[in-house]
Amino acid sequence: MFEKLFRRRKPEQERPLPEAIDNLKTRRTERRGLAYSPEFKMFAGKNKGLIFNTAKLLKEKRREIEAGHAVERNGVRIVKAKTGQFWGNFPLTVSIKFGGKEFFLKETEKFKAECNLFAFQRIDRFLRANDYKFSGFNVRPIKPHFVYVGEKEPAYIATDFYSEAEVEQVCSMKRNSELEKALKKLRKKLKAEMVSDAHPGNIFYNKKTNTLLLFDLSID
Repeated sequence: MFEKLFRRRKPEQERPLPEAIDNLKTRRTERRGLAYSPEFKMFAGKNKGLIFNTAKLLKEKRREIEAGHAVERNGVRIVKAKTGQFWGNFPLTVSIKFGGKEFFLKETEKFKAECNLFAFQRIDRFLRANDYKFSGFNVRPIKPHFVYVGEKEPAYIATDFYSEAEVEQVCSMKRNSELEKALKKLRKKLKAEMVSDAHPGNIFYNKKTNTLLLFDLSID
């Protein structure tokens, strides 16, 4: 069902999302909406059946996945996963490995999926204007590679997967006055951009690159 949205349609069959999404291609029909990064489209195009096989495996093996078992078929490996100790109340979050790449996929509500997209847009524009630097830190929103919103719940958002060996969830870190001050200033700036949910559970820190990664933010 997902792959049909990658195909070109006649203009009268398409309508854009309410706002343009920087660095993402968007497509919407009367029944479904899709957003994807150019690099993901290229990757999926080189690996025919990836999206279909992933969706089918998620549906058919959901109970095993929810129980924590890894499932694999046609080169797609899925296992229940998350990064950090404190996590939101998502129905399901998984790691998907295929073709040497690893993606993080979460189920969410349709409304929240579109809010996440618009929040990414606003954050990326703000940070880009500041060379992705803020108060002594590199700051990046975690870019969605694939977003699917269908007629029924749930919606799906896929990003790169960041392991706990790479990043640390800010809410799990030891107190750091410099970081706390920077985050307080950043939340104030994001609030001015009408972006919310920039709490420590949605922010990850890569010590090696001194980078703060923002995930799952929303709009007011």
